[in-house]
Amino acid sequence: MKYLSKLIMAIMAVPAFTIAGCSGSDVSDPDGSRLPENAMVYINVDVQLPDDADTRANTRNSSTTDPDTSSDGEEGGTDAENAIHSALIILKGDGANIHAEVVKMASKDGGYTLTAVVPLKKALEFGNKMQNKPFNLYVVANPGYETITRPMLGYDVENYIATVSGLDSPYLTTVNGLPMSNFEEYTFTIDEAWTETFFADFLSDTSSLDLNRYNDNKSITLERSVARIDYRDKERNDDDPDGKNPHEYKIGESGYTVKIVGMCPVNVSKNFYTFRHIWVKPESGTPYLDFLGRETSTNYFLDTDNDKKQGNGADVATNPDHFINQGNAENAYSAGWENLFKADNTNKYPYKEPTNAGGTDNYTPWRYLSENTIADATKQLRGYTTAIVFRAELTGVPDTDNETFKNHTDPLTLKFKGRELTVTPTTDADAQDGTEKGKYYLYYYHFIKHNDNNDPAKMEPMEFGVVRNNIYKLSIQSISGLPRPYNPEDPDEPTESEITITSKVKKWIYHRINIDL
Repeated sequence: MKYLSKLIMAIMAVPAFTIAGCSGSDVSDPDGSRLPENAMVYINVDVQLPDDADTRANTRNSSTTDPDTSSDGEEGGTDAENAIHSALIILKGDGANIHAEVVKMASKDGGYTLTAVVPLKKALEFGNKMQNKPFNLYVVANPGYETITRPMLGYDVENYIATVSGLDSPYLTTVNGLPMSNFEEYTFTIDEAWTETFFADFLSDTSSLDLNRYNDNKSITLERSVARIDYRDKERNDDDPDGKNPHEYKIGESGYTVKIVGMCPVNVSKNFYTFRHIWVKPESGTPYLDFLGRETSTNYFLDTDNDKKQGNGADVATNPDHFINQGNAENAYSAGWENLFKADNTNKYPYKEPTNAGGTDNYTPWRYLSENTIADATKQLRGYTTAIVFRAELTGVPDTDNETFKNHTDPLTLKFKGRELTVTPTTDADAQDGTEKGKYYLYYYHFIKHNDNNDPAKMEPMEFGVVRNNIYKLSIQSISGLPRPYNPEDPDEPTESEITITSKVKKWIYHRINIDL
């Protein structure tokens, strides 16, 4: 974090954030009083952590009382998820960035107070320019280096984009804090001009100007810029009442049984907007972008790659800028993904008896993922949508296949519901990836659902996708068929599928998803 102090000085010195119109050493001030030219003004703003339901992203469901939100309730973040290690603030007025700074922080009542130290001359210029006009203050918590340098390079906040290098990216872990952002609008009143006399009371960190005074004392409530995936083993059933065979499932009435032994995320977006972007589709008129708007039944989250998801789903295989460098679903069995299967074996995610009536607790947090949305229902294709691949080890077969199964060397052809699937046991070379020699493995895909319309025959906008500040809770309840081959051109919700999803949404937000394969 040594670079932060250097960036504070660098950002403060960038001419792009000064307002033209003053020259020389004199500062025009209506009241005629003087303060030292090198005086610094201390300005505070309060931010709250993301646990206020009214300020988070909303998603839809079929609720008749609240049709614009599909919420299963809220879930508070962990201490690590709520931690703010650093913060960047940007002041913007009259369509231009005016000041940007990595700020000091102090904990306050479940949130933080951020303190910017602004040269007096710049504060006076800003006050004179923005008197009686609205201006915006933007906050980015736990910004990466590239985000901090955006204002230095002259980028407007609407265009701040973060790049995810891989699943171990700092943006997708809590080591340096999860990225969070939001904004608030302020207006100076006529009877309180920002003059030298006014600023004379705010020249130290113990006597700071609190911007909340201009906004009914409302804090800026942050929202996380990434999503979280949780997992829990299936609930106990009559076949396994004591949980002696965790993660094991029958494949319908086929006579085959499998054990889920690994999980791997695929089609994870390489980029995300620092601040949310909402695409508004009015009943009449032209759709438009509503920067920092709200998601409703007709307004959708727009990610950085919307224009790249207009093809047949297979086109992203040749577009290295879309997904993180480990690849996409088409190479889910490559070395990069195999290492993830090995790391994310399901022994880490045992079944835990829920303690609440809805069974919505006791999931184990699994991974944080970047935003990947598809507003157009016709483009919700498997080549574009973030998915979880479950690795299933074949643990039991019908008597007719038992001899081959125990041989551990010959290919085995599984037959069920008119379909055939031939699987080959792993070799020594394969076994380096977390598999075992002589074992047979199947791979099931689950494409993450955001807004479930509860109609398997019809897809709607934003039904599938990963949206910031959401928790998606996954639990496989049953497996009813053999896995189908991956085809990027297939719709996320085909007419017949091994995966049937019931999605519930909470704000962190969280979605509870029971999966029948």
